[in-house]
Parts: sequence; structure tokens; C-alpha cells
Amino acid sequence: MKRRGFTLVELLVVIAIIGVLVALLLPAVQQAREAARRTMCTNNLKQVGLGLTNYAEAHGQFPPAASWRDVGTATEYTHGWYNSSSHYPKMGATFLVHILPYIDQTQLYDRVNFDHGMPEAENETVRATRIGSYLCPSDSFNSTTMTRYGGNWARGNYGAWINNVTNPNTNARGFGWIQVDGSKTPMAIQASARLNQLQDGVSKTALAWELRSHLADSPRGVWALPKFGATLLGNCWGVADCHHGINFYGVNGEDIVHGVDDPQARLRNYPSNDAQAASHSLHPGGVNVLFADGTVTFVNEAINVKVGRGISTIDGGEIVEF
Repeated sequence: MKRRGFTLVELLVVIAIIGVLVALLLPAVQQAREAARRTMCTNNLKQVGLGLTNYAEAHGQFPPAASWRDVGTATEYTHGWYNSSSHYPKMGATFLVHILPYIDQTQLYDRVNFDHGMPEAENETVRATRIGSYLCPSDSFNSTTMTRYGGNWARGNYGAWINNVTNPNTNARGFGWIQVDGSKTPMAIQASARLNQLQDGVSKTALAWELRSHLADSPRGVWALPKFGATLLGNCWGVADCHHGINFYGVNGEDIVHGVDDPQARLRNYPSNDAQAASHSLHPGGVNVLFADGTVTFVNEAINVKVGRGISTIDGGEIVEF
């Protein structure tokens, strides 16, 4: 008996059915992959939290968010556009540098030369090291290196939210950078809090937020660089756009000088001398936030930025349920 093959119409119908099935399954596969990446990102942030807690127990307080080796002006501390080698010796260790021994990175920590700034040649090996616990797999840009400030900087995806700050040179309260509204964050520039100072409660006080890394010449997401957008979040310096929240992409988005506009990365740079640094991620709908009790919570990107600032303080009296 002569075998009958497929007609062209039948073949096209089969191809169409396969195409429909692929179109239906692909989003589910992508969602499953992102869920797995977000879980890994959460676990990495928990490792950061464990390092911070162990540091606090060993030293009696959290590490400073950033250490500047020489007290400079408020502008030198905050703005990200300083790229003169004369500033390199001032840029000391970040909180992520300080906790290296508490995340099984003792050998790398032993190579940190605290007599020199992180951008100096003496610390190039350290700053160039990629650390898995500091990276979120959802961020496809964190494999790049940053070339400013001495060059060869590895990326990172977590930062400390230190809010609006005043000049430490004129601060009479002795707590490093006090917030403009008088509140304090667990980690600040040149200062930090003890566990028993978290009056809002360890489960209600945020220690670290996700941030986005970026392209080669942008300082966003650099684990060893003590700059806004690199490891410091939440600042707004002398501009009126402080209301923009997390994951915002639009005019005056994440205002980091030397940043690069990139719709794919959902990061925006405003061409002005301001230094706002909001929390960003590539997770659909929000960002991961580490609290002082070691838990990591996924915070919706629609959260009011004032609430975000509030949960990042130690004594503001904000009790927020997620």
C-alpha cells in the first residue's frame, strides 16, 4: 500500500501548533529561571547579613558603611564625579571589605592594605576580586569591571542605605553622619551602630538593599568603592527629585554622576551635579532587602521612598509589615 505523507497544509498546522506551545511555555520557563536566580540572590544577601552580624558580635558594633581615611569636605564624601588621583588615598574600606573574614574570605582580607585607599595600586588585587556572595545572578551586567578610580574594580549588587546626611565636620553628636532629620542608620560614613541601639527592632531595621551594577565607566555597583551608587544608597544631594523610588527608570532616575543612560539596564543618569542613589534590581516588581535579624524580604518597587528611608533607620519608630 502506498504510504501517504503530510500535506503542506498539515505541516503548516503542526508548525503553528508547536509555535503556540513554545509561546505559552517560554514565559513560564523564564519565570522559573528568574525565580531560581532570585533565590540565589536572596541566599547571597543572607550571607552578607551573616557576615554583618558576626562582625557586630566580634567588634561590638556594625562596620561603617564607608571609611574615608582623611576627613574631607561634604562634597568629597558624597559626589561620585571625583576621579582625581589626589582623592584616591582618602577612599578607604567599605562595609563589604570589613566583613570579608566573616564570609570565608580571610585570605583576601589579609591582602587589604589599610594604609592606602582602595583605588591605590596597593589594593588593586583586592578590589579586582569577584566575590560570589556579593553578586546577584539576575544582574547580567555584574561581569563587567569599572575602569574609573584607578581601574579594575569588580562589581557588587548590595549596598547600605544611609539616607540624607550632614557634613561630619560640623556634626557635634559624634555619630559620623547624622541624618538631616536627626535619625541614624545602622551603618554610616565613619560610624556605625551597636546591635542594642536598633530601637526599632532588628526585624524592622534594614541593613542592606540591592543595587544594580552597570557598564565599564559607571560606578554603580562596585563592592569595594566607598561611593554613592557603588555601595551607598539613599542619598539626595541638593536636588528636588528625592521622591523617586526603587527601580525607577525615568528623568532623574538613579542620579550617579559618571553613570550611563541604558534602557536595557533600567538605569538612568541625570546630567547634573546631584548624587541620588536609589535601590535598583532586575527582578520584576521589586528588590531584596536585608534586615538586621538576618532575614531577607522582597520589597515591592511601589513602596513609598519615605517608607524605605524609614525602615533603614535605627530609631525612627517606623514599624512596617511586608
